[in-house]
Amino acid sequence: MKFCELTLEEFEKFSDEHPLKSFFQTKYMYNRYLKENKEVYIVGVKKRSKVIGGSIIVKTSSFRGYGLYEALQGLLLDYKDKELLTFFVKELKGFLKEKKAYKLIINPYIPLREYDNNGVVTDKIDNSLIKKDILSLGFKELKKYDQVKWIYCLDIKGKTEEEVFKSFRSSARNYINKTISKFELELKELKYEELKDFYKIVEDTCLRKGFPGRSLEYFQNMDKAFKNKVKFIICYLNIAKYKDNLREEIALLEKKISNLSLAKANDKKREFYNLEIANNKKYLEEVKELEVNYPDNLLPLAASMFMLYGEEIVYLFSGSYEEYKNFFGQYRIQWEIISYAIKHHYTRYNFYGIKDITKRENQEDGVVKFKRNFNGYILELVGAFEIPINRGIYSLEHIYSNILKK
Repeated sequence: MKFCELTLEEFEKFSDEHPLKSFFQTKYMYNRYLKENKEVYIVGVKKRSKVIGGSIIVKTSSFRGYGLYEALQGLLLDYKDKELLTFFVKELKGFLKEKKAYKLIINPYIPLREYDNNGVVTDKIDNSLIKKDILSLGFKELKKYDQVKWIYCLDIKGKTEEEVFKSFRSSARNYINKTISKFELELKELKYEELKDFYKIVEDTCLRKGFPGRSLEYFQNMDKAFKNKVKFIICYLNIAKYKDNLREEIALLEKKISNLSLAKANDKKREFYNLEIANNKKYLEEVKELEVNYPDNLLPLAASMFMLYGEEIVYLFSGSYEEYKNFFGQYRIQWEIISYAIKHHYTRYNFYGIKDITKRENQEDGVVKFKRNFNGYILELVGAFEIPINRGIYSLEHIYSNILKK
């Protein structure tokens, strides 16, 4: 075996065929790092000129002139080959030492366990031995890391749209049907120059919920790097269409009332129809305010970013306006992209990050509840791990970080 730097072409061929591939380990991400003037390398292991391991390694921060390097959703290799894993890590540490690194972080795209939609562990996956082997090489598991450890997924391999839709919880089906029949929501895929509209919605959500956000430049750089491998979507309410639908519904309800006899048995129906008419008239009054603020008749409700790579589509970022949540914009976006994934023969729709499902307090988390309405399954990834390259600087940085936390 031979450790070496790989050409972009060599790595692209290897990563595109690797079972652990993700958009983080692609030429697109590599080119993004270059445009952001980051220090980035492509390293790997060859056996008789064939690439058997590889990874993009990027310098993400510095401390006292030494660098922290990360292999986001890497390294790519067969982790059951202990000899290869040991060799790759040993040689990579030496390589990074020459680059004045003090620490390396990896977070392989490997599931540790699988859980059903109720959060009950299944017997389908057990990669605890892989985790044990990683730790045996001197890595330490990180308890906190800004990449996801729990992801929520939907299996769509070989399934029709009808089959997938029927598998959703009734609440999700009802919300999606409303967005089509009553609200007639419209989706728009954004161009580069329109990303500020996407950013505005996402930023509003991050500020409201206290989430760490991303800059507009981040989304612009992702769009430039990934081109047709990334989608930015905004869901709008067409105010004029919605107003027409409300009027039609009121007329239909009034007709139903007029067709009812005066028999006492119809009192409850009449009461229900009158209540619906009153609600729709209230909505019409609210629409008048919307028309003033949105003269183009398009009210932005929600926005989402998706990565399209390999056999899955990843729902990476999103935002929505709280005051318009009852139009269910996010449900409409999800269904449209899930439909797209089915039509284009992807095998998995990845809702991406959720909180630790094994903790009871997370069962009622809004994001968890939203994603579980689609009746998928949960993967706990093997985790993120750090290993010292320069022990002196590593220890000093650790002490300094602890002081800052106090």
